[in-house]
Amino acid sequence: MKYPECTKLVSSCLAFTMMMAGIPFTVSAEGDAPILQVKTDSVSMKSLEEERDGRLQVLAERQAEEIRQLEDSQAQQIQKMRADGKSETEIQNQIKKNEDTLQNKKEKHLQAMEAENVLRFSTDVIISNNFMGVTAASFGIKYDSRISYVDVELLNSTAKCFNVINNPEQHILWFTGANASNANSKNTFKDEVMMTLNFILSEEQGGSFPFEFVWEGANGAHAYWYTDNSRDSNVIDGIESSAVGGMFSATGDEVIDPPMVRMNQNTQRQVKVLNTTDAVFWYSDNEKVATVDSETGLVTAVSPGVTNINAVTNLSLLTCEVTVTEGYYYSIADPTELKINNNGDTFILYYPDAEGAVKWSSAKQDIATIDENGTITIKQEGEVTFIGQGSGGTYIRKVIISSASESAFLRGDVDENGKIDIMDVILLNKGLFGKASLTDAQIKAADINGDNIPDAQDCLRIMRYIVKLETW
Repeated sequence: MKYPECTKLVSSCLAFTMMMAGIPFTVSAEGDAPILQVKTDSVSMKSLEEERDGRLQVLAERQAEEIRQLEDSQAQQIQKMRADGKSETEIQNQIKKNEDTLQNKKEKHLQAMEAENVLRFSTDVIISNNFMGVTAASFGIKYDSRISYVDVELLNSTAKCFNVINNPEQHILWFTGANASNANSKNTFKDEVMMTLNFILSEEQGGSFPFEFVWEGANGAHAYWYTDNSRDSNVIDGIESSAVGGMFSATGDEVIDPPMVRMNQNTQRQVKVLNTTDAVFWYSDNEKVATVDSETGLVTAVSPGVTNINAVTNLSLLTCEVTVTEGYYYSIADPTELKINNNGDTFILYYPDAEGAVKWSSAKQDIATIDENGTITIKQEGEVTFIGQGSGGTYIRKVIISSASESAFLRGDVDENGKIDIMDVILLNKGLFGKASLTDAQIKAADINGDNIPDAQDCLRIMRYIVKLETW
């Protein structure tokens, strides 16, 4: 009986036995194309760093022992020269040579330490479903330009049929089977092929790095695949259709973003946990200062004070410090017009990421002035431009000051901060769903349709106004 027929018989018997036992069983047809696959894997940056630190520690201990042995050997050499009655000139010359030798050894050690001070990672390549055997093969794997190729470990005898060429300009590894130039070669392989690709991660922050199979590669080579049964026919099309690329991901430690935030009253800010796939549970230490949605991490500033917003994952308890300010802070770098109300509140401009002192000035001091801390003093209603000069350059921002009575009836300004934005939509939605109580002034500002009943249509019109699809 021929080998393929034996294979079919054994597979059929095994399938029947496993089916009777209730065990799922799948057998690939003899003619199915081999499957080329790059493993998808994910590790933490911390584990890569720990592995690197471990390698450096072992290397440092070995180097220290080498230096100790060299110094002992040199000391014994000098001692013997003195015992042999060598002249002082000869001894000093030898000491100088020994010092140079020792210095050269230390420099090589330093170079070796620098070479090992990298983050290394590996990914596996597996070729399976190889029932038809292969007489010759040639294909490529493209790797991400942000990583550096080190070498390939051929893990079994079948894998050792391949030669590997690295094309760093194209970021392609080109694999060529043994005797690949001769498709009639008798050197065939039918086992699973296993190999490990080793790389250096050049980005300390980690990331995701894809691998994909390519069919034109190093030095203009073209992919091919000849089987035992088709030694004169290139069946690369079938191989290409079954190849599965992979992804290597290196994730950083779980961190909260931002770790500290300052918020104006009645505003919202999204807080996130980075580098996690876990569900996150959120809670506030003091909901009188700020609340947080337990599922989404959306923080709402309630009243002046400081509190912690906490995030709980399977691995961590992370904290964001939230300061809700007494006054209202606005960035001088924001190019949009700022509308504020002359209602007795404190308004402060700040210069983002300032290094050193900031020089503040007002273009119309009869309308409003600004002190060295960015605090605005309103003298009357009107328009004024403020200038902030600091380490990052000069910024200007136009501010429109309205009277308290005028601002109370600014249509769409539900949160009464002098401008119409997404926060007004959010506050109105919370009011409609009973999650917040709106004052009479806020209800009047939300009533865009003028029917004295804020509803979803009013919410939609505010949204349309924000995206400039509607004007009032």
